[in-house]
Amino acid sequence: NILILDEIFGSLDSEYIEAVYSLLQNLKSMFDSIILVTHHDVLKDVCDSSIEIIRDSSGYSRIS
Repeated sequence: NILILDEIFGSLDSEYIEAVYSLLQNLKSMFDSIILVTHHDVLKDVCDSSIEIIRDSSGYSRIS
C-alpha cells in the first residue's frame, strides 16, 4: 500500500503547492507509505522523514 510521486508538482505555482500540502496530509491516512520526489522545499514540511540528495563541488551526487 505505497504511493510514489516523482516530480509531479514541478510546474505548480506557490498557491497550488499549498493545496498539495493539504492533499498530502489527507493521503497519509490512505497509504502505509508515500514516497515523494520533489525539488519544492515547502513540501518537506509534510514529510515524516526525508532523504536529501545534493551535488558536491566535483559534480557528484551524495546523500546529505
